[in-house]
Amino acid sequence: MTLTIDLDDDTRKQLELEASLAGQTLEAYALGKLLFASTAGVPTPRTEPRKLGWAAGRGLWISDDFDEPLEDFKDYM
Repeated sequence: MTLTIDLDDDTRKQLELEASLAGQTLEAYALGKLLFASTAGVPTPRTEPRKLGWAAGRGLWISDDFDEPLEDFKDYM
């Protein structure tokens, strides 16, 4: 697959300068810029810490004999 982009001379020179400062080829740098632009709408991870205990008392139930051995596995114990 080939992607062709027509750039004016000033834009090309600016991109070549940025690419050389980044230590990349013009093609790799331009591709990175395109990929970054396509993910610009992706939400950023949350910065505030999670609030602990927000689900307390919301219907979580565990049987009293949860830790007891199961009869189905008696042959293996």
